[in-house]
Amino acid sequence: MTILIAGTALLCFCIMVGCNLWAVVISLDRVEQVNARLTEGKQFEALGWWPTKRWRFEKEYERLFPDRALRRKERLLWLLGGLALLGAFFFGTHIQ
Repeated sequence: MTILIAGTALLCFCIMVGCNLWAVVISLDRVEQVNARLTEGKQFEALGWWPTKRWRFEKEYERLFPDRALRRKERLLWLLGGLALLGAFFFGTHIQ
């Protein structure tokens, strides 16, 4: 039974890592897509994502991509990664 619980915890951890990495890739893709449509002076740099910059980016993304498909996918992956982390923690604490 311990091997099954450990395997489940490891599987949840791997799912968490995969979902979070996929969400980061989608996030970077969103920045590239927005930057492709903005002028040189208004483009977003990769570093320094303070709250006001994040808010401005989200507003530009909503303006340029009203369907918001990538943002929904990114947030869903963050949620799944968080749930998988909770699963890994839950099963990991039950290993004897």
